[in-house]
Amino acid sequence: MDFTKPLNNRYDPYVTKAKLDEFIVHHLSTEHKFPLNNKYSNSKLIIGSIAILFTIIAHAYEYVYNAHFPKDYWITLVCVIFYFIFNFIYQYIEYFVEQEIFFTSNPEASQWSHLNEISISSSIKKFDCYYNIKLYLNVKPKAEIKHKKDMKKLRDNLYVWETKIIVSRFFTEDGHMVNENVIKLINEVLEAAAKV
Repeated sequence: MDFTKPLNNRYDPYVTKAKLDEFIVHHLSTEHKFPLNNKYSNSKLIIGSIAILFTIIAHAYEYVYNAHFPKDYWITLVCVIFYFIFNFIYQYIEYFVEQEIFFTSNPEASQWSHLNEISISSSIKKFDCYYNIKLYLNVKPKAEIKHKKDMKKLRDNLYVWETKIIVSRFFTEDGHMVNENVIKLINEVLEAAAKV
């Protein structure tokens, strides 16, 4: 991946967020050897494929049995209902489960043996100059949180740590990424994860 290419518009929150997210994922997976867990994207691919399969069935039935509407009314109705059910499940996963999570890992190294899963999400609100980053830690049942004031407990064994940093810290005036500052942020995130 080429992270030396400057941003066309460093004030575009979507482009800026995507560039920072890509760098963080690349750095964590290559430098820190965190294995990627693609459970959200895999789930969405499977559910989306099933939804599309129902549209294919509806169209195939029409041509295979030469049953044009209204003869294929019931098969079309069933396929449309199932399509919308699977589409709803897909949207639910994307907006309520995955949200802004861009990195998920099940760390295997011994220093992370107290964690089941690490997830990182980020956001840059429209007309805002801050990069908000959240670290979700799914802690193994017997692990104890040492620094509870830094972590907010969401539910049993799930904690969140968050920080927000001004975006201009990560990019020069001409849009080049300042890798050292992003790496400092990554180290800050890993330090928060190690506090557990």
